[in-house]
Order: sequence, then structure tokens, then C-alpha cells
Amino acid sequence: ATAGTALTAAPVPTTSATGTTTYYVSQTVGGVESSRASLAVTVNALPTISAGSVVSICNGTATTLIATGGTSYKWSNTITTATNVVTPPTTTTYSVTGTNAAACSATSSVIVTVNALPTISAGTAVAICNGTATTLTATGGTSYKWSNAITTGTNVVTPTTTTTYSVTGTNAAACSATSSVIVTINTIPAAPVVTTPVNYTQGAIATALTATGTALKWYTVATAGTALSAAPVPTTTVSGTTNYYVSQTTTTCESP
Repeated sequence: ATAGTALTAAPVPTTSATGTTTYYVSQTVGGVESSRASLAVTVNALPTISAGSVVSICNGTATTLIATGGTSYKWSNTITTATNVVTPPTTTTYSVTGTNAAACSATSSVIVTVNALPTISAGTAVAICNGTATTLTATGGTSYKWSNAITTGTNVVTPTTTTTYSVTGTNAAACSATSSVIVTINTIPAAPVVTTPVNYTQGAIATALTATGTALKWYTVATAGTALSAAPVPTTTVSGTTNYYVSQTTTTCESP
């Protein structure tokens, strides 16, 4: 402010560090130097702008990009409101310029990865018989959650109803999609009508047994066993009683 030696030229302030430096200047007229005017130069700090960490979202969803460290922000990549829906599978870097109260600006960026949705399939329509169970299986994901109170994928469904079961499948990127399958419950038909007993005289010529029903299956045991290839023809070479069993099949369900 006083004394000192005049600089050889007008000073160029340094901006390498923040703070305020005061310079002084006088003028000389007719060999007489004036008093000095002071001029304060303040170097303001840049803001420390952060656009956050890497963001991973699923196709068709939106994410809000948020920056910190400034008082106002301007995003690149045509983001005007900080919300953007992008098309998968893409990885895009979004930049933001943040400005602080001193009108100083700095930039930051964030990578947004858009992951594809899984293609989930719950399979084709299922038809089962009254009182039986079916295991519903989905594909296309790494984990699944079934609707209609199915927790393990196995469900015994109510007779004579047709029910749609939905499943949400999630892939390794935590993206989800849904699928559904229709389960139809068919009624078990009644046993076919037979005339019993059938009597023969020993040595008589026998004919194939008959019953009234649809798609008959003949057996030599009451349960389990393998169906015969055709209606049995009883043997009459020895006397005695032989039991045969017959069922009918409708809508893929076999009767008693």
C-alpha cells in the first residue's frame, strides 16, 4: 500500500491457489505520483462434483441421476431433468457440469448400464386329472416366484377348474419379467359298466370280454400293473374263478 518498488509491468494474478491477493496502482501526472488505489483479486475454489457411482438398471425402467458438490448442474446426453430411459443392452457415460455459489464449475461423470430383461417361459398349457399334482417349471431366469400361493413350484390344484398361474423370473442382472401357464383339471371318469360274473362251462369256447366305456384298458390286477394289449379271452380248460379289471379313459384321465 505504501513504499515498495514498482513492478515492471501490470501483474498477472496466479490462480494456482485459492485466496485473496491485494494489488495497488498509482498514476503519475507531471512527474507527480498519486496515491495508490487497491485492487483485490480473489481466486475461488472449484467445486468437487460427484455424479455418483456406476448405475445398473433394467430395460424400460428409469433412473434419476443425481450430482452433488454444487449449487446447480447441467447434464450432457440430452438429459434435461436428470431422468432418462435408455434402450438395452447399452452402457452410456453421462457427464454433468456442476457450478458453485462462486460461479466456478467442474465436471464429473457416471456410467449407466441398461440390462436386458429375461425371456421367461412358464411352458405350454397343462392338463392333469382330478386329485393329481403337477410341477410347474419356468425357464429363462436364475430365480422364480410363482403366484397363487405356489412356493415350491408343486401344487395340487382344485378339481374341475381351469387356473392361470403366473411366474416372475429374475436374471443375474436382477431384471425381471413374467410369464403364465394355464392348468386345466379334468374330471376322472366313472368306471366302465360291466356284466359280472361271466359264466362258462369247462371246455366251452370263450369270447373276448366286453364293457361299456371309452378307450377301455384291461388288466389282470386291481391296481397298478400293465394294461393288456386287448380285451382278454378267458381260458376254460380248468374250472374256477378268474378276476379281470377294466377302466376307461376320457380327457386323458383314467377311471377306476
